Amino acid sequence: MALSDLWQAVRDLPSLTIIGTTKNAGKTTALNWLMRQYALAGLRVGLTSVGHDGEVQDSVTGKEKPRIWVVRGTLIATAEAAMRRSAPMRLVTALPLRSPMGPIGIYEASQDGEIEVAGPITVQDLRRVMTHLQAAGIDRVLVDGAIDRRAAAPAGVCDGVIL
Repeated sequence: MALSDLWQAVRDLPSLTIIGTTKNAGKTTALNWLMRQYALAGLRVGLTSVGHDGEVQDSVTGKEKPRIWVVRGTLIATAEAAMRRSAPMRLVTALPLRSPMGPIGIYEASQDGEIEVAGPITVQDLRRVMTHLQAAGIDRVLVDGAIDRRAAAPAGVCDGVIL
């Protein structure tokens, strides 16, 4: 499938998850490409992860990883600890949810830059995060997921899946 065909297939979906079936499958590269496409289309994105993504070094293999790139105005649902290792952000809403890295909030990127995301790990909390992002006025929700995570791509949570 050509990238233009992929964009045509997903651009109008309100929510989309990107899942890698193995480590280093290209999930973050695909996410960054989508973020650029949405920005070029003038769409504001809300982003979260089911787990921890965007870190400099893989916590399991120790290998360097690509960072997640966001544009100014992107909303990110992440733990405060991950937010501190990211491009400048401001807190929009504190959520009554936790990740293994601590409390989750919705932050707005104050400038373009690299971020880490540590989002919810359960389906129930993912749904809550998506509801809060949509209520904050974003146009699209992107969920960074992985096949081995509990909340990766359960039926009915996201409108589309890139595998």
